[in-house]
Amino acid sequence: MLGLARRERAIPENIDLNAFVRRFVQEYASTMALEANTLEPVLTCPQVTALADPRHLHQVLTTLVHNALNHGRSGNEPARVRLRVGMQQRHAVIDCLDRGPGLPPATAEQLFRPFFTTSEHGTGLGLYIARELCRANQGQLEYVAVPGGGACFRVSLPGAASIAPD
Repeated sequence: MLGLARRERAIPENIDLNAFVRRFVQEYASTMALEANTLEPVLTCPQVTALADPRHLHQVLTTLVHNALNHGRSGNEPARVRLRVGMQQRHAVIDCLDRGPGLPPATAEQLFRPFFTTSEHGTGLGLYIARELCRANQGQLEYVAVPGGGACFRVSLPGAASIAPD
């Protein structure tokens, strides 16, 4: 939050997203109590490279995974969260998918507004800050409805060859 308030610039690096997501999943699982929940990487392309600030990307993924573990449950079953890495046109993409009930359209419209929350314990800043961090890296964060249930939050970043750092 302080970084956004100071408008600290992103320091982009070429990142191998497959390796980054694998490390992120291992680190998250070793530092957070997943209990019966699961978090797994899904790597759909042999190599996906993006230009982004790794600190920012780590913070974005932490927010998305935390939300998915808390809200992405199907009934009383444990949460199952997948971080799927791939490419769409010239953009590197990380989808954070869960198997929860998804979001009603009225809620989906407000997700990224500051201080909007559906939780008694939340501040309503997590998704707002995550989106701003993506924008600082010339990327996007969006909610993608999943037919049949579940939620998908998509991080789109410039592919490493598509832009050069400032």
